Amino acid sequence: MDSTIGAIEIGTLLSGVLFGLITCQTYVYFKTYPRDAGFTKGLVAALWVVELIHTACIFDALYMYTVRGYGDPASLIRFPLALDATIILHGATVIMVQLFFTYRISKFVQKTYYLFGTAAIILLVRFVAFVVSGVAATKMTALINFMQSWKSLILFDLISCAATDVMMTAILVYQLASRRSNVYKSTLAIMDKLIMWAVETCLVTTITTIAMMVCFLTMGEKNFIWIGILLVQPKIFSNALLANLNSRSSLREARSDVLEMTPGRPVPLTPISGVTMSKETETFNDKFQTGTHATEKFYAPGTPVEVGQVHSVSFDSVSAV
Repeated sequence: MDSTIGAIEIGTLLSGVLFGLITCQTYVYFKTYPRDAGFTKGLVAALWVVELIHTACIFDALYMYTVRGYGDPASLIRFPLALDATIILHGATVIMVQLFFTYRISKFVQKTYYLFGTAAIILLVRFVAFVVSGVAATKMTALINFMQSWKSLILFDLISCAATDVMMTAILVYQLASRRSNVYKSTLAIMDKLIMWAVETCLVTTITTIAMMVCFLTMGEKNFIWIGILLVQPKIFSNALLANLNSRSSLREARSDVLEMTPGRPVPLTPISGVTMSKETETFNDKFQTGTHATEKFYAPGTPVEVGQVHSVSFDSVSAV
């Protein structure tokens, strides 16, 4: 019972806790970023609704196993209908999150349409695989037979999920690392933080997927441990996306823009939101101004400054961790 109903019970309770975090993060998002694009706000709302239905389904399945099926071991032979539905809802959550991250990362690289289009096709195929698995689960007569018949499709879902996470993280880390050499010194810490967040997010989701795959291959026919992990995984993806969106405020407090300096020619200095031209200018002059002494100067908008070309990169496009 520990490795069957016990695994489902633990997975359900952890999933419920994580849904509470999702609800809190959703509230914080809408309160903090009311001016976000309608697409992003719609995605967050849709994600919360899907997670609400997913949570209701897994609690219904737990109720069936522990109350309606109490004392009846035969109830463990197949999934209840509510648990079958969670397979499709699981796929919808993971695909929405990974598609959003792919779209954000595509802003960094050239040939954006090729990258985003290729990733969208792969994710669409994966979602179809989730739907097929969910529909097939509703017709199963025994869980063991279902696992044997659809083993290849289940493994495809798991392997492609981990591979997609690693691929997107590798692209993001490479793009951020390649920009570190020409970035103003005070922004290096922020760039390093973005890289760290990308790696941490990838580790959490990928390790969860690999753990579920190992349990499925080694113990899938003996217990429900892999199912317990399956119930928790979509909540991890949703929290990763919401944490990414809500972290923008802390990055803006550190510095609202990244300044990339290319020494070589004078350019007009234009106002940049969130940057105060005082002590920041003194440090700026110490690094780039020629001569034996650097003095503090204040520049009005439009005044030419011999520091090189200034590029402004918004953190809204950078924080795709």
